[in-house]
Amino acid sequence: PFLFFGTYYSTIFVNNNGDLSFNQSWSTYEPTQFPIPTYPLVAPYQADVDTRGNGSVWYRITQNTTLLAKATNNIRSLTGTSVSLQWLFIATWDHVGYYSHGIDKTNTFQAVLATDNIRSYAIFLYADGLIQWPSSGAQVGFNAGNNVNYINVPGSRTPSILNITNSSNIGVGGQWVFTISQAVPSCGVIYNYSEEALALSGYVKCYDQPYSS
Repeated sequence: PFLFFGTYYSTIFVNNNGDLSFNQSWSTYEPTQFPIPTYPLVAPYQADVDTRGNGSVWYRITQNTTLLAKATNNIRSLTGTSVSLQWLFIATWDHVGYYSHGIDKTNTFQAVLATDNIRSYAIFLYADGLIQWPSSGAQVGFNAGNNVNYINVPGSRTPSILNITNSSNIGVGGQWVFTISQAVPSCGVIYNYSEEALALSGYVKCYDQPYSS
């Protein structure tokens, strides 16, 4: 099971349009502004992906000891906890195009869900120069599915989200790390919010500004 915003889930769906959902698929083409009801979502880059012309979407669950050790050490150093991760769920959108059949610009990004079966984390990864669309803005963040709690990464749903390859909440361009197990998180975990999301969600913001290289 995976603990997300205070609820355990046993099924993860990898959706073509740049997000993961729990217990049921999410097929909406355009980003729907968070918060939304019913659908718990992890959105590394929610946009109108079209893989008919170019690109692939991959996923795997792994207990590879080398990968677990690397992820565990990273999470420990960032959170100050003694977490020992048990498994990773890795989803990759590899050079995916846009609707309809767009292939002149492509995006490559990855989401990693990690857990010790008590605490849960999400890692979003973006390679420099490999986020090229849409100019109108994609949505990056998390939706609890209760129509109340959510997180939006700064720049979501605006053209500036294209710069996510150079921004971060941990000081490394193109890398974002979040603790996502608590129903209402507290400071001391890794978060970064837009001011709008902070005001509406009631969450504690732990970093004043996102890192930008």
